[in-house]
Amino acid sequence: MAVVGAAGTGGVYRPTGARLTHRGWEPLDVPQSTTAGGRRPSGIVNVAGRLTVVGTDYDGPADERVQLPFSVTR
Repeated sequence: MAVVGAAGTGGVYRPTGARLTHRGWEPLDVPQSTTAGGRRPSGIVNVAGRLTVVGTDYDGPADERVQLPFSVTR
């Protein structure tokens, strides 16, 4: 089992995530975005024990935000 989400502060998203192991919850270490609006994970795919986190990076000024897809495999 794994979960992802984001905390929004001042119009910038900071991703977070964790996976449940036999030792308890462990962080996924989803990297922060380098874009102005941050990174917002929206889903997880588990294939053969490897997790791929997908979501959106937000770039540009707040009134003209551009949405860019991202994926990270752990």
